Amino acid sequence: MNRRARRWAGITLNGIAQGYITDRITELLKQEGLERALVDMGEIQGMDTRSAPSDWQVGLADPQDPDRIFATARIRNQALATSGGYGTAIDAEGRFTHLFDPRTGRARPLYRSVSVMAPNATMADALSTAFSYMPLDATDVIVREHGLRAWFVLPDGGLAEQGLAS
Repeated sequence: MNRRARRWAGITLNGIAQGYITDRITELLKQEGLERALVDMGEIQGMDTRSAPSDWQVGLADPQDPDRIFATARIRNQALATSGGYGTAIDAEGRFTHLFDPRTGRARPLYRSVSVMAPNATMADALSTAFSYMPLDATDVIVREHGLRAWFVLPDGGLAEQGLAS
């Protein structure tokens, strides 16, 4: 493929890189002696190493209106990542997104958005992206096995939650 044919192509850090970067920044802050921080490098890590740690409250954006919060989660020494096609649509109508199914090349996720709370941002980021193309029964097995929590905004706008209560 020549250079001209690839002008439309681009690369972002929307895969697991944002989660990885969030984890690295959090570790650097801990190494420098910071005890409490909320790190947001595209994915969120709530850190509190004090003897009596407290929660951070974070909002989950409504994919229909990203300025509106549809749910909140409390995190303590955990991370939260959200994947949703609403953030980067490829076509004007928003039918195709930057989230690709590696098995098919399809760019139409099953859900409007998927948020995952996990022990670290790399895991949360990777799973929120992967879960975008997995049926709920398959994601539930992973969520339970790893003690995670997940929120799925369904195509009709409804909400499905899995995992531990906050």
